[in-house]
Amino acid sequence: MRALILALLIAFLTAPAHAIPGVTIPFPEDVQEEEDDSEGAVDPADAVADFVLDTDAPVETPAGMEPVPATEAGPWLMSDDYPRPEMMEGSVIRLVWQVQVETMEGEAQGESFTRTLLIGPDFAYDTGETPPVLYDFAHDRRLVANTESGTYRNTSVYGDVRRRLDTYLALSRGGTLEDIPFGPGRAFDRFWLESAMGLRMTPVELSVRQSGGMISVLRAGGLDVFSFDESATRGDPFVVEEEAVDNAEQADDAAAADGITDEDAAETEDEATEIEEEFAGVPTNDIEALLRGDTGEADESGATEEAPAADDEAEPAPVITEDDRHYGLYQPGFVRVFRGWMRHALPVHPDAFAAFTDAEAIPQQFSFVVVSPNSPEGRREVWTLTSVGDPESVFPLPDGLEPGFDGPLAAVAAPASDALRAIDNANPPASSDITGTAERLRQEGELALAYLTLYQDSAHRGQCQMGDTSRAACQALGSLVASGLGNAEFEALFTGLAGLSTGESEAAYEAVLPYLDAPGFGGAAANMIAGNELIAWAASAGAEADLPDTDPFVLLANSADKDAYAPAIYWHLAQAHLAANRADAAWTMLDLGRRIPGGADHELLRQAGVVEIRLQRLAPDFFPLR
Repeated sequence: MRALILALLIAFLTAPAHAIPGVTIPFPEDVQEEEDDSEGAVDPADAVADFVLDTDAPVETPAGMEPVPATEAGPWLMSDDYPRPEMMEGSVIRLVWQVQVETMEGEAQGESFTRTLLIGPDFAYDTGETPPVLYDFAHDRRLVANTESGTYRNTSVYGDVRRRLDTYLALSRGGTLEDIPFGPGRAFDRFWLESAMGLRMTPVELSVRQSGGMISVLRAGGLDVFSFDESATRGDPFVVEEEAVDNAEQADDAAAADGITDEDAAETEDEATEIEEEFAGVPTNDIEALLRGDTGEADESGATEEAPAADDEAEPAPVITEDDRHYGLYQPGFVRVFRGWMRHALPVHPDAFAAFTDAEAIPQQFSFVVVSPNSPEGRREVWTLTSVGDPESVFPLPDGLEPGFDGPLAAVAAPASDALRAIDNANPPASSDITGTAERLRQEGELALAYLTLYQDSAHRGQCQMGDTSRAACQALGSLVASGLGNAEFEALFTGLAGLSTGESEAAYEAVLPYLDAPGFGGAAANMIAGNELIAWAASAGAEADLPDTDPFVLLANSADKDAYAPAIYWHLAQAHLAANRADAAWTMLDLGRRIPGGADHELLRQAGVVEIRLQRLAPDFFPLR
């Protein structure tokens, strides 16, 4: 037995990071340099592999990129302390939109409604969402105030992007399904799932047409899926006016030199006509075919369906004329923020949205098509700008609000409270404090608890390395194991914990059960190991497995309650909630864990910044100021 125990000790000390402290959920070992053949491209699988159970894929920093630093605007802040941009008069504009929902045949569905946005130098406040959302693009946060409860919810954009990515990959089976099933015998094209999530695996074939003052993005088959008025392509009119004079003079000179004819000048109109006729053979009265993106066969006669008479069209909303454009509509900072809001709030396919990437002004009208389980037959939303105003230049987050953990964060309310306590007190235990507690337990004959106490030190400072003499807890492990030889209770614990390295989750889980109610470091280690190993056991067990009727989330939360200063527990909580499709809750744990003293430097939580830079590169439109 003595030889076995010594062999297990060596195995623990040389175990990879994922096995310490007590978890068989795979964790990347070393960050390696990456050769990225496609500049700026990230495979969605890479962005999830590091957090998904049962994968050995490493988390690697994309070539030439630094991990994202831990946020300074996280969910520990009172609203009074939340960082606000410096502003002056004119730093905020108010956009009032009239929104009309139409059928795919162009008939109005119900009355139009109003949607109001505040656009600031680095934020957008959408009063039309329920509840209203403040997008802080300077810090990549989503803020939702609840003045009745005196709280506000502060979540990460990274969590939202990760949720979208998880949803897309799950429903499309990794982007392989062309039709997404929903309900008995029903499905919708993957294009519409990609539109809703703002993410896609592979590019889709789209065409751009400019006609009637609108720029339209068309699917194969001719369906206009996203359009905006061409004023969005024109920036500051004073700059345009000067350029127009210069360009006109240059054009006259070139015409005189090259002898441009009337036939040459007509080529542009011919090209526009060709684009409009490209989809002439598509049965445009077949809405289902258009939604599928069918191309149809060309009509040999060249006949096309006649446009409806002008008298039959619905009365349009008032549109601001070009001469009346407010300066804010073409101010580059406002345009960039507006584009970021559109990406977050509107279900426009990323390849269609690319047509708006180079916009130089906020459009005065835009529209898009939505197909979803709630609108399986499809609908079109037409947004028309009815007014632009200059409200008071203030950051629209009320003062006096405490951090709130309701809604999607309710599942982590308890450990979040523990983390806030640790952040406020800022008095983490030193390695010598943990060693002192272990020594006291050892003298009392509690050798198993003494071992778990030393084990908890890795939840604070990472795994022990062979020959590490800088940490008291690492030095004490060897002598404690030697003292435990012949102690039945200690040997049972130590032998069971071998499952952390061998993948025998059930054995590791059962080994720590007697210590779940222990206080302090030992109890924290036992609950963390039990929660992680129960998740790993459930992930690897068959459908007929007889699993314990215990909630692993409660076990992990108990660990945080017993030792709130241990950064590793917040990483493990994040992984567990990601596996349960609660990305907002998971990122709250990552943000809080990195704020705890020493948390940002822990070997587990350091990987969060790598994941975030991957998500930035995967979905750059969600981070308009990066």
